[in-house]
Amino acid sequence: MNPVGTDQCEAATYLPPHLRSELLRTHPTVDRLLVVEDLVCVLGAHSVGEHYAVLYDHFPAPVMGALWTRWDTGESPDSFWIRPDCTSFSPRRAACGHFLAHPGPHSWEAEERDGQRSAAEGGRAG
Repeated sequence: MNPVGTDQCEAATYLPPHLRSELLRTHPTVDRLLVVEDLVCVLGAHSVGEHYAVLYDHFPAPVMGALWTRWDTGESPDSFWIRPDCTSFSPRRAACGHFLAHPGPHSWEAEERDGQRSAAEGGRAG
Protein backbone atom coordinates (compact mmCIF):
# COMPACT_ATOMS: atom_id res chain seq x y z
CA MET A 1 0.00 0.00 0.00
CA ASN A 2 2.75 2.47 0.79
CA PRO A 3 5.75 3.26 -1.41
CA VAL A 4 9.09 1.91 -0.27
CA GLY A 5 10.73 4.37 2.08
CA THR A 6 7.63 6.10 3.47
CA ASP A 7 5.98 5.68 6.83
CA GLN A 8 2.46 6.65 5.73
CA CYS A 9 -0.18 4.14 4.60
CA GLU A 10 -1.33 6.06 1.49
CA ALA A 11 -4.21 3.68 0.65
CA ALA A 12 -6.42 5.67 -1.72
CA THR A 13 -10.10 5.82 -2.65
CA TYR A 14 -12.73 8.35 -3.70
CA LEU A 15 -15.56 10.02 -1.81
CA PRO A 16 -18.75 8.45 -3.20
CA PRO A 17 -21.14 11.06 -4.68
CA HIS A 18 -23.98 10.04 -2.33
CA LEU A 19 -21.73 10.55 0.70
CA ARG A 20 -20.64 13.98 -0.56
CA SER A 21 -24.32 14.94 -1.00
CA GLU A 22 -25.13 13.72 2.51
CA LEU A 23 -22.17 15.65 3.94
CA LEU A 24 -23.35 18.88 2.28
CA ARG A 25 -26.92 18.35 3.54
CA THR A 26 -25.73 17.58 7.07
CA HIS A 27 -23.24 20.47 7.19
CA PRO A 28 -24.74 23.21 4.97
CA THR A 29 -22.12 25.82 5.96
CA VAL A 30 -19.25 23.71 4.58
CA ASP A 31 -17.50 25.29 1.57
CA ARG A 32 -18.29 22.68 -1.08
CA LEU A 33 -15.11 23.57 -3.01
CA LEU A 34 -12.95 22.53 -0.05
CA VAL A 35 -14.46 19.07 0.49
CA VAL A 36 -11.77 16.50 -0.31
CA GLU A 37 -12.91 13.88 -2.83
CA ASP A 38 -9.62 12.09 -3.62
CA LEU A 39 -8.95 10.36 -0.32
CA VAL A 40 -5.60 9.06 0.94
CA CYS A 41 -5.12 7.34 4.28
CA VAL A 42 -3.02 9.58 6.51
CA LEU A 43 -2.17 7.03 9.18
CA GLY A 44 1.09 5.21 9.64
CA ALA A 45 1.90 2.42 7.21
CA HIS A 46 -0.45 -0.57 7.42
CA SER A 47 -1.67 -2.91 4.71
CA VAL A 48 -5.11 -3.97 5.94
CA GLY A 49 -7.85 -2.72 8.21
CA GLU A 50 -9.39 0.71 8.58
CA HIS A 51 -8.06 3.68 6.64
CA TYR A 52 -8.77 7.31 7.57
CA ALA A 53 -8.80 10.58 5.63
CA VAL A 54 -9.87 14.17 6.27
CA LEU A 55 -12.88 15.33 4.25
CA TYR A 56 -13.03 18.92 5.51
CA ASP A 57 -10.81 20.87 7.91
CA HIS A 58 -11.97 24.49 7.61
CA PHE A 59 -14.49 24.91 10.41
CA PRO A 60 -14.45 28.25 12.23
CA ALA A 61 -13.99 28.35 16.00
CA PRO A 62 -15.33 27.01 18.28
CA VAL A 63 -15.20 23.74 16.29
CA MET A 64 -11.88 22.13 17.22
CA GLY A 65 -11.79 19.24 14.81
CA ALA A 66 -12.34 18.11 11.26
CA LEU A 67 -14.72 15.95 9.24
CA TRP A 68 -13.17 12.51 8.81
CA THR A 69 -14.16 9.37 6.97
CA ARG A 70 -12.91 5.81 7.13
CA TRP A 71 -13.02 2.75 4.93
CA ASP A 72 -11.84 -0.83 5.08
CA THR A 73 -9.41 -2.26 2.56
CA GLY A 74 -11.35 -3.03 -0.64
CA GLU A 75 -14.41 -0.99 0.45
CA SER A 76 -15.65 2.57 -0.07
CA PRO A 77 -16.20 5.14 2.68
CA ASP A 78 -19.75 4.98 4.03
CA SER A 79 -19.81 7.49 6.90
CA PHE A 80 -18.28 10.71 8.18
CA TRP A 81 -18.12 12.49 11.50
CA ILE A 82 -16.42 15.41 13.23
CA ARG A 83 -13.51 14.16 15.28
CA PRO A 84 -11.61 16.41 17.70
CA ASP A 85 -8.01 17.19 16.81
CA CYS A 86 -5.18 15.18 18.36
CA THR A 87 -3.63 17.22 21.16
CA SER A 88 -0.08 15.87 20.75
CA PHE A 89 2.83 18.13 19.82
CA SER A 90 6.36 17.25 18.76
CA PRO A 91 9.35 18.46 20.80
CA ARG A 92 9.59 21.23 18.17
CA ARG A 93 5.92 22.15 18.82
CA ALA A 94 4.57 20.76 15.53
CA ALA A 95 0.94 19.73 16.03
CA CYS A 96 -0.28 16.28 15.09
CA GLY A 97 -2.60 16.50 12.07
CA HIS A 98 -4.70 13.47 13.04
CA PHE A 99 -7.78 13.03 15.22
CA LEU A 100 -7.77 12.47 18.97
CA ALA A 101 -6.99 8.85 19.95
CA HIS A 102 -5.95 7.87 16.40
CA PRO A 103 -4.16 4.56 15.88
CA GLY A 104 -0.49 4.56 14.97
CA PRO A 105 2.16 7.29 15.12
CA HIS A 106 1.46 11.01 15.20
CA SER A 107 1.74 12.85 11.87
CA TRP A 108 4.83 14.74 13.03
CA GLU A 109 6.60 11.46 13.87
CA ALA A 110 6.25 10.24 10.27
CA GLU A 111 7.27 13.66 8.92
CA GLU A 112 10.40 13.70 11.10
CA ARG A 113 11.37 10.17 9.97
CA ASP A 114 10.82 11.09 6.31
CA GLY A 115 12.89 14.26 6.78
CA GLN A 116 15.72 12.35 8.43
CA ARG A 117 15.62 9.75 5.65
CA SER A 118 15.74 12.47 2.95
CA ALA A 119 18.66 14.20 4.65
CA ALA A 120 20.58 10.91 4.89
CA GLU A 121 19.91 10.10 1.24
CA GLY A 122 20.88 13.61 0.16
CA GLY A 123 24.25 13.25 1.84
CA ARG A 124 25.26 10.21 -0.20
CA ALA A 125 27.80 10.62 -2.96
CA GLY A 126 26.36 9.76 -6.35
